[in-house]
Amino acid sequence: MQNPPPPKNRVIKYNLVYRLRKKGFNVETRERTIMAAYLSDPMEVRQVRRLVNEFNFNVQFQII
Repeated sequence: MQNPPPPKNRVIKYNLVYRLRKKGFNVETRERTIMAAYLSDPMEVRQVRRLVNEFNFNVQFQII
């Protein structure tokens, strides 16, 4: 018996988080938080905008 495929939203969210982590962002999925470098403009990145708008993620700045 085969397992059913995961819901489409979960796959889309996983893909967005994966691509964002490849770009150097730190993403904590349980807290729905995207960590960005201080004084940067993370909303220019397409994946950040989409996670914030569709999946209610928050952007938090961190001093590195």
